[in-house]
Amino acid sequence: RYHLVDHYKAPEVAPVIGDAMAAVGAISLAEGCTAGPVVDLLGFDVEVVVYLSDGIDKLRAAADTQGRAMLGGKDELMLLGLRYNSLHCHPAKLTVEKGDILSRAHNTIAFCVAQRAADLLERQALTKQSACESLRIMDPMCGVGTYVLAMRWVLERRSGAPAELLGVDVEKESVWQFWQNAQATDNISQSRARWPVAALRGSSTNLPVRSNSIDLIIVDPPWGQRHASHTTVKQGFPKWAREWARVLKPGGLALVVTICKKVFENQVMPPLQQKGLLELEDAVQFNNKGYTVCRLYTVRKPIEAAEVSK
Repeated sequence: RYHLVDHYKAPEVAPVIGDAMAAVGAISLAEGCTAGPVVDLLGFDVEVVVYLSDGIDKLRAAADTQGRAMLGGKDELMLLGLRYNSLHCHPAKLTVEKGDILSRAHNTIAFCVAQRAADLLERQALTKQSACESLRIMDPMCGVGTYVLAMRWVLERRSGAPAELLGVDVEKESVWQFWQNAQATDNISQSRARWPVAALRGSSTNLPVRSNSIDLIIVDPPWGQRHASHTTVKQGFPKWAREWARVLKPGGLALVVTICKKVFENQVMPPLQQKGLLELEDAVQFNNKGYTVCRLYTVRKPIEAAEVSK
């Protein structure tokens, strides 16, 4: 590390280590050589995954928000995982075509956010008597539907509560591509009746959805880079969030993925919190395709929230 910034990342190092191990394995194939076991990165028997941490928050260090001495740190940590080839594990996969849409959510990020959303829904269900009541989940800026379809994928495999999943986007092309993706997923899904998907065209400043009707919102709004300008995001974010607050049920949750943390924390949330429309519950910083300043915000509409005019 130089000035608190790594010059390499794990995805770049792993192939180098693999090549080195494979080279040793190749040598061991020579007759009479005992340099080591044969290493096959594809046809392995056991894969060992090791995560090491010195207790320093790497995202804060990479952002250089404070000197390393100010970052403190927790105990050093090592996590060890084993994967056996006989278990036939394979990466989770979404059938989501991105088309020519500029703004494209990453499938892996969508899976992680959906798992987090499912955790929150399960905890919330434990406090309700009607735990099996059908939910309404929406992405108000769905694009090609990556987050919506990831959410359904997770609910199907975790046997989650039945839910109607709704995707809304202002762009006609995005809505069309989302619906095509939903139909393609339906062809391989055995649970269309339990987790139906719907697509609507509409603006996040005037959603075609009733007030107090949505249990969960998952949204990755524009960052002001590939899709819309930073000025547009800065001006629109407060209006979008107010509309999300309107459609959420009292006690409903919204998970917001954005790199515009100053806009969200300083301009969007304070007015909504003062009016009792939304409450910030959690903020987690993570690496989103190289954007180490990205954050996942969890906000909730208070049970006694005031009515939001449309």
